[in-house]
Amino acid sequence: MACVPTLRECALRLGTAVQALRLSLGESDRRGPWGELEAQARVQQALAGLTPQIQHLIHVLASVAGHHEALDACLERVQELLGRLNRLARPPADNAVHWFETAGRSWRLHETPLEIAEVFRSRLKQPGAAWVFTSATLAMGEDFDHFTSRLGIEQAETARWDSPFDYRRQALYFIPHRMPEPSAADYNRHLLELACELLDYSQGRAFLLFTSHRALREVAKGLADRIRYPLSIQGAAPGLSCSNAFVDSVMRSCWGPQAFGRGWMCVVRPYPVS
Repeated sequence: MACVPTLRECALRLGTAVQALRLSLGESDRRGPWGELEAQARVQQALAGLTPQIQHLIHVLASVAGHHEALDACLERVQELLGRLNRLARPPADNAVHWFETAGRSWRLHETPLEIAEVFRSRLKQPGAAWVFTSATLAMGEDFDHFTSRLGIEQAETARWDSPFDYRRQALYFIPHRMPEPSAADYNRHLLELACELLDYSQGRAFLLFTSHRALREVAKGLADRIRYPLSIQGAAPGLSCSNAFVDSVMRSCWGPQAFGRGWMCVVRPYPVS
């Protein structure tokens, strides 16, 4: 049991190093290519401080290997994480890209293959499996070749059906001008101003989705005192209550990330009946 304080100290130092790397990546939620961080001294310094802390924890866990299966599992996991970190610190292979993302207090480093056809073909050979892909964006016109070639399923049966929705009469395509990049620190503030303007025009008739919970919370907080419609926010009510009310001819603005996109929020007022 003499190793317990040492393990705790190692874990605390590793946690501090992980937090230092998160702080070096900036406060806002964002994602981008790993290459853009290579010239940032603060990030590189934080990475350099992370590796020895992982190595020290591995050394301590290895010294008590075989004493408890939970500690042995931790050792395997930490060794795996160090291997991944070392691989991501090196230049990527020709068929892969390295990128990062931050969300709240967390961060992730990724290695994504550019071609997955060979890997996916091996999955298709598994017995007793059927694969069906449906999306509004699988084809370019009538052509599915781009999608099927990327997955290595050139022999797949394909079909395309037009939507019954009358886009020409029932939809407008709007691209706001002078908006900053989504990774900008003041992006949510600009989004809030735009949302207030659009909700005023539509009298609350909107279904708005977010790609992060942080953006959802920030815009919801800003809207609460600025619009005259009640708000319902994902997580504050049962999952289907907002969407059911929307379907039941209630005027709502729905906001959110990954349940619909990644979350939603609603504004309520009855639709006019024609």
